[in-house]
Amino acid sequence: MGIMFYHITLDVNGEERKFLLEKELFEKLQGKSEININIKKGCLGICYGVDMQE
Repeated sequence: MGIMFYHITLDVNGEERKFLLEKELFEKLQGKSEININIKKGCLGICYGVDMQE
């Protein structure tokens, strides 16, 4: 049994960013027009989201 990941492209302050999401989270976000995600920048310059709020 494996975990499936999807990518989603979101507008972050006018800039498109891609995020990897687990399947169940991806399905929860379908049809949402707006969500709040705190974004942090990792040590390799990769951005990731934490503390998502619908």
